[in-house]
Amino acid sequence: MILNFDFLFLLIDSVVQETSRVSSGVFMVRYITKDTWFKAVNSDKEFLMREGDRVALYPPAIHQDPEIFESPKVCLLKNILIRLATSFIIPI
Repeated sequence: MILNFDFLFLLIDSVVQETSRVSSGVFMVRYITKDTWFKAVNSDKEFLMREGDRVALYPPAIHQDPEIFESPKVCLLKNILIRLATSFIIPI
């Protein structure tokens, strides 16, 4: 049996990415680079974020959005296979 190490590496990488998408819990802190007004999603309130202000972002919240990801709380083998299929042609 011949192992295709490129395929094996992509398989492992895809599993790690999908697992991280479902279970990661890291905050990212960024600085505002110029004064910006933000409108609240569920109201007419607006908030000024000034240049130099810090903002904490929680990327996993985006990964849990059902409008973006099908079954966002489930680690999907389909997502792993899609990543592999876009990198290699896999016989089905």
